[in-house]
Amino acid sequence: MFELKKIHREAIFKALERVERYRLLNQPSMAESICHDILEVDPDNQEALVGLVLALTDQFEQEANKGINAALDLIPRLSDEYARDYYTGLVHERQGKAR
Repeated sequence: MFELKKIHREAIFKALERVERYRLLNQPSMAESICHDILEVDPDNQEALVGLVLALTDQFEQEANKGINAALDLIPRLSDEYARDYYTGLVHERQGKAR
């Protein structure tokens, strides 16, 4: 079995662009995967954390309860208090709409 290469720190900016692009193309699972790759190299990357929360909530349309705990577990890692409150509300709002 082979080991996948990790993303390089220099590539994080381009990877974040791809996260946004995949979300716009309605492919949130691809965006989620890229965010996990970024966070493996830079665990405190705020843009990747937000992208991951959004990618998880984009998937609520397929299954309302899928990923809600994973999304909510990411919120405390956000450094800004306003962002924590905002994205907590957004997660619950999107789950409610999906139901």
